[in-house]
Amino acid sequence: MWTFTGGKLIPQYNSGGVAAVKLAPPESPRRLTSRTKTATEGIYKFDGADKLVMCCRDDNKRSTEFAAGPKLGTILFVPERVRLPR
Repeated sequence: MWTFTGGKLIPQYNSGGVAAVKLAPPESPRRLTSRTKTATEGIYKFDGADKLVMCCRDDNKRSTEFAAGPKLGTILFVPERVRLPR
């Protein structure tokens, strides 16, 4: 589980792995940059109200499509929103 808050991506089980995340929604596809010790470039889109699709390449170049696999050198993340009781 991850929490997005105030421009940060915080993993639930690795508090030392907090990443700064910058989104660029006017681009097509929408672009994101994540930074821990190094920057990772990627793209993102929303699939409905509760699903986020992010794609990053392992060579740190920006992905151009939402596809994954070892031959492409990409990683596709599809986290879904968990609605917590208030």
